[in-house]
Amino acid sequence: MIEASVREEVSRIPGVIDASLSMDIRGRSEDLYVPEGSDRKLSIAHYKIDEHFFETTKISLVEGRAFDKSRPADKNTIIITETTCKLIGWTPKEAIGKKIRYIGDDIGTQEVIGVARDFHLHSLRQNIFPFMFYHIQSNMFGSNRVALIRYKTEDLPKLVSEIKKQWNKLAEAVPLSYSFYDEDVANQYKQEQRIAALFLIFTGLSISIAIMGLVGLVSYSAEQRKKEIGVRKVFGASLTGIYFMMNKDYVRLMVVALIIATPTAWFVMEEWLRTIPDDNRVTINPSVFVIAFGAELILALVCVGYLALRAASLNPSAVLKEE
Repeated sequence: MIEASVREEVSRIPGVIDASLSMDIRGRSEDLYVPEGSDRKLSIAHYKIDEHFFETTKISLVEGRAFDKSRPADKNTIIITETTCKLIGWTPKEAIGKKIRYIGDDIGTQEVIGVARDFHLHSLRQNIFPFMFYHIQSNMFGSNRVALIRYKTEDLPKLVSEIKKQWNKLAEAVPLSYSFYDEDVANQYKQEQRIAALFLIFTGLSISIAIMGLVGLVSYSAEQRKKEIGVRKVFGASLTGIYFMMNKDYVRLMVVALIIATPTAWFVMEEWLRTIPDDNRVTINPSVFVIAFGAELILALVCVGYLALRAASLNPSAVLKEE
């Protein structure tokens, strides 16, 4: 087979750790199946893979074994996932040796020889759905093929060039089309990336406007309270005491703002997280709001600290003379 030859040649290229042939796993081919001992028709996605798939993708098996090239009978067996086991009602140990029948074609029943650990294939906005792996030489429908390549190289363009060279040598009539899986995964989160970028921009604008307003307010307050500050210094008020006196009102305002903003932010975040399946959802840690308040307080005190210290450092005799 040309596909097998391509895999063999590509796997010999320096920098290629392993290679595998399969259906395009980024798609989803779903159909109805009936497990042994039941008359339920269950919807399960299937993929056709070769013997190198699990080694290439590093998807581990929790029970049983992978397909073996030295066992021709494996083309009539299947490997299922943990989620498939749960859907049927089997434990991984119970699943080994059981049979599953595809109701759409006369390919006979398929024996389960392994159970693969669950893995995320698509966006975390989707639950992990049940998978079933057929041998690539199975009579089950699905003729499209892709080569999965695990690599480690310092010179990626050279590696891609070598792969193209081998491809053109063995399958010149078929144009080579390739992608990088990490980029495919990243593309699934473009919406989240856009939202994060917008939040970052508007957060920066909000903080900048708030700080400018706070600086203006402190400057005005310091000017209005020059006489009071002078009198306090005459009566022995310390620099630190005057500094805290000028800032305590603003700290109170920030605490009030936090009390108003925290439940609002919590509600909005919880509503957004509800769009994520339960198994993939994170919980909101209250420490996030504590850290945010601490950062806000430090930033505000640093920005207005100079103005407050300057006001507190005024010579009381000069101030009172002006008044």
